[in-house]
Amino acid sequence: MNHCCAKLLPLILASALPMLATAQTYTPLALGGLNQDIIAEATTALAHTTTSVDANGSISTVLFSNSFTHPVTQVGLPDNGLLSAAAGGASFTYQLAAFAGNNALVTPVGQTKTTTLTTPTALANLSLLVFATEQSKNAVYTLTFDDGSTVVQPATVVGDWYSSAAGRISGYGRVVRMDDTNFTQQTNQKYFGNELALTCSEQKKKLSSITLQAQALTPGNTTGNVVLLAASGVA
Repeated sequence: MNHCCAKLLPLILASALPMLATAQTYTPLALGGLNQDIIAEATTALAHTTTSVDANGSISTVLFSNSFTHPVTQVGLPDNGLLSAAAGGASFTYQLAAFAGNNALVTPVGQTKTTTLTTPTALANLSLLVFATEQSKNAVYTLTFDDGSTVVQPATVVGDWYSSAAGRISGYGRVVRMDDTNFTQQTNQKYFGNELALTCSEQKKKLSSITLQAQALTPGNTTGNVVLLAASGVA
């Protein structure tokens, strides 16, 4: 329930608002303008992706779908691209973009990239499914609305997909982009949820785009990316 409208409800319902507000359901938001294909849906991974996500020495990795040929000890992303999770009393459903095209917004440290909402939408809350490579990073999100106005959100930490604590979505493997038989041993890759709350005035507008600025979290950490996989929201 949108708390901005609470004053319009009869006083007798006021005591029920906190309980109702916690049971939020986030539904997928289709994104456009994604800049890289990082999910291999068929061999070869090199031919079915546009860039590596992580570059740890000579190991350059990408994600892969369930239809990509992989060992039984590995787990591929669902072929329909649907990922679901529950956290903090809310339920989240994310829809990955088609594996055959660009399916992620990959933003190197020090750079800024923008993705658009295919359908501008008025939202109360926004959730972004993200991860960082080569150590955790900071992300600064700028939200642009259909009237041209913008708001800059405070910097948000994005966890490293390999070394951070438990993520919102986990258990999917990765493969070396140049070698279809070289899978990393750990299948517990992690993707994290960054939740952004919109003010009452912002909820009256339709969100049209999200700009991500990737920043180093620690001094000297100038390599790696912040990767935005999907978005979900509460209308």
